[in-house]
Amino acid sequence: MKCLLFGLGRHAQNMYWHYLSNETTFSKIIIVELQSAKTQVEALVADSQTPCETLFLDDSVKYERKLSSEVHKRLHDVVTQEQVTHAIIATEPRSHEMYIDFCLNAQLHILCNKPLTTPMYTNTAVGSSQISENFQAFVEKWQANGDTLFEVQSLKRTHKGYQYVRDTIEQIVKTYNVPINKINISSSSDHWYLPSDTALKETQPYKYGYGTLMHDGYHLIELLTFFTDINKKYGFIEAQKNYHVSDYRPSDFFKYYGKAFNEQLSFFDNDDAYHHLNIIQNFGEFELSAMIDYVDDEHHKIATANLQLTQAGDAQLPTASLSDKEQKPTYREFLEVSVGPLITIQVISYTSENGQPPYFDITIFKNTAILGGAPFEKLTLADIETNASRYTRHIGRNQVVSINALDDFFFHNESHSNILAHQEEVEILTALHQHMAQKLDMSHFRFAVELIIEHNGKFLVCRRRPDVEVAPGLWNVPAGKVQYGESMDAAIIREAKEETNLDISDFSCLGYQFINKAHQRCVYTYHVKIDDISNIQIDRGEFDHYAWIDATDIHQYDSLNPHIKDAIVHLHNA
Repeated sequence: MKCLLFGLGRHAQNMYWHYLSNETTFSKIIIVELQSAKTQVEALVADSQTPCETLFLDDSVKYERKLSSEVHKRLHDVVTQEQVTHAIIATEPRSHEMYIDFCLNAQLHILCNKPLTTPMYTNTAVGSSQISENFQAFVEKWQANGDTLFEVQSLKRTHKGYQYVRDTIEQIVKTYNVPINKINISSSSDHWYLPSDTALKETQPYKYGYGTLMHDGYHLIELLTFFTDINKKYGFIEAQKNYHVSDYRPSDFFKYYGKAFNEQLSFFDNDDAYHHLNIIQNFGEFELSAMIDYVDDEHHKIATANLQLTQAGDAQLPTASLSDKEQKPTYREFLEVSVGPLITIQVISYTSENGQPPYFDITIFKNTAILGGAPFEKLTLADIETNASRYTRHIGRNQVVSINALDDFFFHNESHSNILAHQEEVEILTALHQHMAQKLDMSHFRFAVELIIEHNGKFLVCRRRPDVEVAPGLWNVPAGKVQYGESMDAAIIREAKEETNLDISDFSCLGYQFINKAHQRCVYTYHVKIDDISNIQIDRGEFDHYAWIDATDIHQYDSLNPHIKDAIVHLHNA
């Protein structure tokens, strides 16, 4: 058995590496990772009991939405030569789509982490619709493939504690032929960001519309459908879902927990952000409250679900104030499920990655006049787990990897969490984003990028043509608006090519600026050093002249934006 593993970051290490690197039945693991992770991956591979081969891709692949023909061929050759049959996709969610597409084309059995797809700008109507559209495209292509497996990693559904609660509730629904009528789920995580963290974060970034729903919320939706499936199983099927959604945006948070609050705690940040809340409101949500009514065809309510995603009261300090070793994420979760007047079960869980064991308590309240037994019962996870060391492995946040599910995927071609089982989760995730999108008017807002190119200690500046519509005759650096559905990184690569004919990589983001006029902008400034400029060709449709200047001559270019001047001087002195 040979497996292709896409991504070996911390999450993949926690979820899969213990299993893959210790199973003697694997003849080889082929690991696909970015070049920047080479040192870390090779250190892990050195201790593996399973033979491993590594395939490192240029970091630029993370900026793409599709694999290049060159990368596709490299992967295809490995799969063919090694006769690989199974693949695990555990990269950053932004890259899932292109690796899923490759695996479907190669007719591999797929096990993919959640979320399956993260379209850009999910806080817009078009972006939110793409969640379900991309999912459906995966389903259709997979169904045309034949007999391959397409599994989605389900951490909640394989959790022994939640399985126990589900079995208990299902027995009541089955026996009395009545539905679950109330589900309350809430979570609080350790997210607490300063404005710059929010604007610059690249892992599921807020600036692209990814908020708490795309960070952790999809796990709660998985838990929700885990229980609403019971109603459907016994014939209590809704004709429609009615949504009531309230989001808490970064602009709401920084209005009251802004500059004065943070500086009182000695946290200092980009002051401009606090004065441009109308722009920050376009970023992904910090918190979310949602109520979903499941209504039958006669408009009677079958069940009501309440979702609450909040920032934790015990949240870690802003990321800029702690080293990586000091970061100790915490996560709290609450579940309450009721079957009318018969039974209510509550789960309170808490995890922290600081060495403490997970806390998971189940409290059962029964109507003893009908059900008998004790009216109140309290259980811990240890009370209900048996043989857990073989069948499950705790990975934090009260989530577990089911070892027997992995066995079935790899060795028995049996499905535990087929992609089709997640159709309703995607439907709910899409609907919640669409409701949030209705409240935002982004028609006057765009992202933009600008690039400071350095060569042999000098910096490129370009003078705009006198007949262009925007900033005629002014000195500037290569820049432009981010296209819809495009990341900042992809935009800066494209703009560099269009305006200078230079191919860039290894660039870095220096910061961002706000333009708060009739046309609102959040402009990201990048820097790159280039050794070879022999192919430079300035876009004559935009510029009529360019120059390589020394930082000491910057004062001669009065029309150059002040923050660009400051950045060039800073780069020169660094």
